Amino acid sequence: MKNPKTKIVVIGLGIILAAMAAVILLSRGGGMTHVSLTGYLGGEKIGFLDDERVKDIMSKDYGLAVSYTKMGSLDMARAETGGQDYLCPSNSFALELFKSNGGHYKQADDVFISPIVIYSWDKAVDALLAKGAVSKVSDTVYTLDMKKLIDLVLSDTTWEDIGLDELYGPICVYSTDPIHSNSGNLLTVLVATVLNENKVVKRTDVPDLIEPLNDFMSKSGYKETSSADLFSQYLRTGIGGKTLVALYENQLIEFAGQNPRDWAAIKDRVRILYPTPTVWSSHPFIALTDNATRFFEAVGDDEIQKIAWEGHGFRVGASGSSVLTDEMRQMGIAEDVTKIIQMPDYPAMEELLDFLSARWDDPDR
Repeated sequence: MKNPKTKIVVIGLGIILAAMAAVILLSRGGGMTHVSLTGYLGGEKIGFLDDERVKDIMSKDYGLAVSYTKMGSLDMARAETGGQDYLCPSNSFALELFKSNGGHYKQADDVFISPIVIYSWDKAVDALLAKGAVSKVSDTVYTLDMKKLIDLVLSDTTWEDIGLDELYGPICVYSTDPIHSNSGNLLTVLVATVLNENKVVKRTDVPDLIEPLNDFMSKSGYKETSSADLFSQYLRTGIGGKTLVALYENQLIEFAGQNPRDWAAIKDRVRILYPTPTVWSSHPFIALTDNATRFFEAVGDDEIQKIAWEGHGFRVGASGSSVLTDEMRQMGIAEDVTKIIQMPDYPAMEELLDFLSARWDDPDR
């Protein structure tokens, strides 16, 4: 017959082990209530949320299933949000716009950042190098002098003028619609700041900037409302279709990882240019419901952060510096992004968009 003290020790150990197991389950999501979130998402983050590794960690460790409807950053800030758990635009101005329209939320914070870059092609970049608008700072990394580029665009300089006879028409930069989409909006801010002698644009500066800014942005004609759609067009149409395109750095990293065969076919011709100066695209997550606040813990997971950078190109460090893989170095990704402009305050941004919106909605423009 067992000693009663032995039985007490065994029972005590059993209780301790059960408690430890419960703690592990809770810490890994096994003991929490699973919830489903739905919201509006910028198209450039779809690949991240669709990544099966991300889905698995969020479900198992944090009890989350996240679905989305693709929408432009500024459009979601103006949209009806009833029935939505979150918004995830691509810059902080969208959050300010949402608040100014009477929007309420539980928590908001930036989860990723990515710089605005200019995508181009080998022959076009060689011509811009010869013109002095582009500089090669390493074997694979290029910078683009925004002041020189803006001067080329506003003076209606053609590709033929700078020695690239096979391209037709004036040099221009394709972007998304700045009234609806963040990447186009950020290009607008970048160009306006350079036109303003690299000083932060204030509301009182806008009237003097709007003519050359409108001229620059109008050169490329029709604009898509989705950064993902424009990037797809850049890749499909090649140098003759979309020669210079303003989009996010992360899009090339994600494409190369998800489409290795397609990337192998074009990687020798694709070029990524880092504008000097450039601007960060911050990616805030705006939790509209209590359930959605759980996302912040999930996205801070070390493994999810690694996937976000190496698989989808979103920089996760506070300074924007991230450790490059060999593949990233080969494709021309810069380890550090410097010469960053400051975003205008909300009144200046509102004034800027109001001016552009009035011009672009005018059928006689």
